[in-house]
Amino acid sequence: MTPITTPPKHYRWTLLLPGVLILVVHGPGIDNFLYTHDGWNDVQLGENLLDGNLELHENLTRIIPTLSFAVRALFGLEMWAWHLPNILLHGLNAYLVLWLATFLSKSRTTGLFASLLFATAPLLSHPVEWVGGSYDLFATAGILIATRGACQGSSWQAVLGTLLAMLSKEVGVVTCGVAFCCFAAANGLPKTKAHWLDSGRRILPILLATSAVAGLRLLQVTLVEDPFAGRAIEADFGQWVAACPAAIGFAGIASLADVLGQQQPIGLEPVGFVLFAALVIATAGRRLWQVNGWLLIAAAGSLIPVSLIGMGLEEMLQNPRYLYLATALSAPIVPLLLAPRTRLNHLTLSALIAVGAWTTLDRTLKSRQVTSGVKPVAEAVLASPEGTRVWVFSGFYDEPTSRFLMSQWLSARRGIRAGYVMRGQDRVFVRLGDAQTDAAQAYFKPLALRVRPALTDIQLLQSLGDEPAAEPIRHSNSQDLPKKAEKSWVTVPNRWTAVAPKDSEDPLPIVDGTELQAHHYLGPVASAELHPVAALSIDRPITGLELTLKVQSDAQVRYASGYHERFGAIFFGPNWSPRHAISFELDVDSETPQVISLTWDDDPIAPKQPTQIGLLPLNYPGTVTVMGVRIR
Repeated sequence: MTPITTPPKHYRWTLLLPGVLILVVHGPGIDNFLYTHDGWNDVQLGENLLDGNLELHENLTRIIPTLSFAVRALFGLEMWAWHLPNILLHGLNAYLVLWLATFLSKSRTTGLFASLLFATAPLLSHPVEWVGGSYDLFATAGILIATRGACQGSSWQAVLGTLLAMLSKEVGVVTCGVAFCCFAAANGLPKTKAHWLDSGRRILPILLATSAVAGLRLLQVTLVEDPFAGRAIEADFGQWVAACPAAIGFAGIASLADVLGQQQPIGLEPVGFVLFAALVIATAGRRLWQVNGWLLIAAAGSLIPVSLIGMGLEEMLQNPRYLYLATALSAPIVPLLLAPRTRLNHLTLSALIAVGAWTTLDRTLKSRQVTSGVKPVAEAVLASPEGTRVWVFSGFYDEPTSRFLMSQWLSARRGIRAGYVMRGQDRVFVRLGDAQTDAAQAYFKPLALRVRPALTDIQLLQSLGDEPAAEPIRHSNSQDLPKKAEKSWVTVPNRWTAVAPKDSEDPLPIVDGTELQAHHYLGPVASAELHPVAALSIDRPITGLELTLKVQSDAQVRYASGYHERFGAIFFGPNWSPRHAISFELDVDSETPQVISLTWDDDPIAPKQPTQIGLLPLNYPGTVTVMGVRIR
């Protein structure tokens, strides 16, 4: 391989461009509050380490990101300290992609375009902004450093990179294979004994370092009760064969992830296969098998560890951290295919980068909006003394805030135990004991709300902006509650009209008379992005709504449920604030129509005289038929 000479000074300034774009598209989220229980687990882990509680069962193959949580915990809950390392790691990986693409193509321009495509890919927004994405970011950096060391013949660099990868995440076991594929992409498959011996000498340091860490990890899981960090290893070769090509297709065109519908990942297997086929056909047409062919093999190999935990394409698109390494290895493919030597090719690649940067920035800003309600609630809760029992009354189930309130960190590290009450549900949600698993359903379980919080309990209203404070809720055992006359239910015309989507770029909801189409994937949890699909106009003050519904949906429920698996919600118009919505659970397995009765006459937050009622019919793609409407 002909070495790349030192770039001219005017070109060196362009090497800053990937880092600048990363700061532009990811920087606005640097002070976002954490929005999953996993993030608060990482805070708790970091604080425990600062107290000197490094247990033998801490996963050796994830120890470097774990130790980084301790460094971040030095700054308390300063969110920039938790997000900045991920942004910097993404920048490091973008530079390593630039080096790899330049090394393979012998073109600095190709390397720069590959780096920019990787830096601005919306597919990677989640692992960069999510604290738990640190594992994948560290591991990818280690694998690419080791690959660079092998290609350059630097044994110390290969060993250090392998140790970084193997001590960051289990995916580090593919380092040896990735390095060999990249070396073969640059020099061709070894054909002579001397060539094989040279390849072996380059790969041997990686193999030895991998074996050493794997041996220590095996010894660790033998001596302590922490086999593979709680993951059940179920090798599924068929799943890998089925999902791998489509996943590589999305990784190879990662800058178009949002345009292709990655945020609603149900049923995207055909799209992924078409993308993969396009990459393969273009590679064959350009006769780039030596480079692109080996990169595709390396990307496929990087997904083998994912197959061991049974991940299909849908799960990988919902959790794109599993595609981070595959995206890094695929990033040079499109620039190599377009061979950026002409103005048209430059414009095409620039357009892909612009689309990726815009959609990534849009994701960051939306994430900032979704998590903005956490901070005021967290500040109010954390102002309470240790041992306090806190009840939070929410206008609707908000995932980021509820996961903060139910986190083990809040109860174990701050001594504050929270209950989360949703209006209209007659349920309170509390965190259960000392559950250690990372599945959300182990943290959140519903309990019948038989006893209301006492008036002496702290009451907080989760809100965005200025909203009225919640009125105290009386103790349910009180005997002096006034008796209210029961109002009769009145049948009203079942006439629904479509509500314009919150995002003007989304299509208008499909409302065919009494049949409402739910086409958005919201999952088992919801956030400030909620918006009704259809509206029903009313001409009188009402304090209750009764819906008779029939639900049809073939969408699979995600494992991390906790509160609702499938739900709907009513909104009060015309403002449609999700803080005023009332949620209800849905049963899609029954052929029998469901009757949903919701009342809010005692609700201090709900508008007393709404002019419209809005309906979010279902949180998964499907059809909801409204068979009857009654009000009171």
